[in-house]
Parts: sequence; structure tokens; C-alpha cells
Amino acid sequence: VYPSEVESALEAIPGVKRAFATDIAIDGFVVIGAAVVLDGSGIAGIDQIALAARQGLSAFKLPSRAMVVDSLQDIPHLPTGKIDKPALRVLLLSGAAIAFP
Repeated sequence: VYPSEVESALEAIPGVKRAFATDIAIDGFVVIGAAVVLDGSGIAGIDQIALAARQGLSAFKLPSRAMVVDSLQDIPHLPTGKIDKPALRVLLLSGAAIAFP
């Protein structure tokens, strides 16, 4: 599963401003995790995102853990402006992320 494919599918959901996906290890398995920034136009949370994502992604491409963040500033970045993938993995494995419903 390519994280960019998951990001594109999540960003196609109305109300999702940006999505960031990466591989994470859970219980010895490598799965996809995603952080989503909403645009404030109506999607209330991760449950609605999960429902919409199921329409655009095959089951094996769905994130196993996901979270909604308040703004792009909540996504870890490197000094170059690129996403800090190792820090994103830590964020997605924290208590703030939940199992994708």
C-alpha cells in the first residue's frame, strides 16, 4: 500500500483539507496510519471519515490507526518543510490516534 494513495483518497473526501499517511508497526505488523486536517466545512470526526474512506479504498488500504488534528502546524515537519515521517509515526502511535473505526 502506498501512503500517497491513501492520502489522495482521504483528501478526496469533502471536508478533508489535508491527509498524511505513513507506515507504522503495530504488534509486529506494518500497517498504514493517517493524520487528517479538516477544513471546517462539516465532517465531524474520524467516524465520518472512515465511512467515506471505505467507499474509496479497498479494505486492506484503509488506515489501521488515524487521528484528526486541528491544523497543519500539528503535523511534524522538518526544517526543510517536508513531513517528518518518523515523528508522524510516533504521533500516530500515541494515545491521540485511535483504531480506524
